[in-house]
Order: sequence, then structure tokens, then C-alpha cells
Amino acid sequence: FEINRQQSVQRELAEDANNNLTDETYRVSGRIDVTGNTNEQALTIFRINVSSPIYRVVTPLLSSFAYREAALSNQIGQNLVGGDATVFLDGRFVGRTTLPPTAAGGEFAVGLGADRQVRTRRELMTRSASIKGGNRLSKLEYRLVISNYHSNEIKIRLYDRVPISSDAGTVNVVTDSATLGTLSDDAKYRRMQRPTGILRWDLAIPA
Repeated sequence: FEINRQQSVQRELAEDANNNLTDETYRVSGRIDVTGNTNEQALTIFRINVSSPIYRVVTPLLSSFAYREAALSNQIGQNLVGGDATVFLDGRFVGRTTLPPTAAGGEFAVGLGADRQVRTRRELMTRSASIKGGNRLSKLEYRLVISNYHSNEIKIRLYDRVPISSDAGTVNVVTDSATLGTLSDDAKYRRMQRPTGILRWDLAIPA
């Protein structure tokens, strides 16, 4: 099957890849008081402080706002089970999310809500069509605009996409390297997302 498939990125996962880690043993340092009723309760088992720079994720095709995100590492020395999380930023509630199960030393991203002081849009500047060698050639020029209304420089990850060429070769999509700019050199992005048509730029946007 793999030999006969058309040329493409083949990234298969085992059937249990999406199964959640549902149990783990955590030792507590002392007694914990539990209310004697059947209501759900939240108990603090342990507390750990980790540091991470906050960056913004900007996808003009999907939203006109930027979204804050932090990449954290599991530093507790054992696995973390996946589950619901309540997220606060500077003591202010920003939303709820679901965290994935994370092995000891692994990394996971946490969303920290929208940043409404960063606005973005995607503009189709020109569209032209012509016949070349019996084939239809369509040229589209886009502009991605980011406005930073903060008083300081911010770091963002800007995302866009290009359609993936068909296996049959009936449609070929080519980007103009002269105007594309410098894409992210993040190794995981280059390996996992770039072959699927995702474009990512790592930028510092001045105030």
C-alpha cells in the first residue's frame, strides 16, 4: 500500500495514539481535608512554578485577533494526566482549555486568551489569469497586515497556508520565493507542518 501510493507525506499513527493517559500516582506531602458530600471538588495535590515566554499566534485567515500562548515543559519528574484546565493570566481568568497527557520532560502549549491590542487581516491584492502552454495560469497576490497597539515590541507566530498540489499533477501550486519572506527555522515546524502547506513566520512587531 505504501509503495503504490502517490508521492505525499505519509504520517500514520497507531490506533491507540489518541487514547488518553487516565491514571497516575501522585504522592502528597500531608493530609488533605475533603468535604463530606457528593459534589465535585478541586484539591491541590502539588504546586510548581515554571517559566516560559509568552508569544502571540496570529492567523489572519481565521481571526482578526492574536492569541497568547506559552510553551511549557513538564518538570515534575513524572507523567501528567490529560484533563480540563482553568487558565489565568496575571490573576485574571482568561478561559478554559483541555491539556494533553504529557510525559515527564515533555512539552505542551497553553492558550492564554485573545490579545485585542493586536489586530490582523489578510488582503487579496491582485488576481490575474492567463493561458500558458495550453494550461491555465492563475496568479494571486496576498498581503498579511499586523497592527501592534501595545507600547512595546511583541513576538508573534504568523500563520497562513497554500493549497497542496494534487497527486495527479492536474493542479500545481507554487509560491513566489522573492516575496514570501523568511519562514520559521523551527525544526518541528519544518518537519511536521511545512510539508502540509502551512506557512509560518516568526516575527518581532514593533509598537
